[in-house]
Amino acid sequence: MYNVFIRRAFLPVVVGVFFQANAVANTVDVPVFSQCNTELAQSNTRDTQVYNVFSDFYYEYNDPKEYAVAALKELTHQFAETDSICQQYTQASLDDIQCETQIGGTNICTLESDTGDFVIVKDYVDASNIVLSKHDNAVWPSIHNSHDSEVLYVPNPGHCYDGLLQGGMDSQAYLVDASSYRYFGDFRYVLARTTRDTVKEIANRNDYCYYRTTDEPASSMQCSMLTSGTQYCSLPNTNAGYFVFVTGADHSVHMIFNRWD
Repeated sequence: MYNVFIRRAFLPVVVGVFFQANAVANTVDVPVFSQCNTELAQSNTRDTQVYNVFSDFYYEYNDPKEYAVAALKELTHQFAETDSICQQYTQASLDDIQCETQIGGTNICTLESDTGDFVIVKDYVDASNIVLSKHDNAVWPSIHNSHDSEVLYVPNPGHCYDGLLQGGMDSQAYLVDASSYRYFGDFRYVLARTTRDTVKEIANRNDYCYYRTTDEPASSMQCSMLTSGTQYCSLPNTNAGYFVFVTGADHSVHMIFNRWD
């Protein structure tokens, strides 16, 4: 069954002291969204707001929250200049990082920040995709439990494996315009349709990618919502990999495809 996890928001404060200093042992240093959103270099994925971060520390952390902190710092080290304000961290508690959703044992972690949210999605090899999702007032369709038995027609990535990865090796990210479908009756229908559109477009450009659909029950789409309004969902049951979706600004969706290891 579908569950929405509502998380607490932070009260707005001056940038740089967004998180209140915490003297307890689990205090950590994290970047601030507004200080990084314009400071990071060009992303290395097909989505300008998703960064694929190689992490040689991939297996070093048993706690997914600690891994998320390390991945966020690696983001700033790889994509921000040494003197960038993006590397001027602020303090937070590990409790501010949420890692509730799992795909095959791998967590999706989130950190709500001042003008946007960080979403950390591990792949199955040695890297993570970090999504910078700006806060937005876009209204998306709700998710209705009464639709759980409905069928979602989604692309079968096994027929477009290399096309979806497009040189991304283990994963790839796309920014998808979903504005035409914002009036659909269920948010999961929006994600299924935009995923089909994306793979159709790739198939039209590549002889080695074929558009084939598979049917999945809507209940297999795992979704969560942050108090800021950012939503993210995962579709883990496809045969060649799995999709993760994170809402963006102006009715856009960050769509990530990760291959199975």
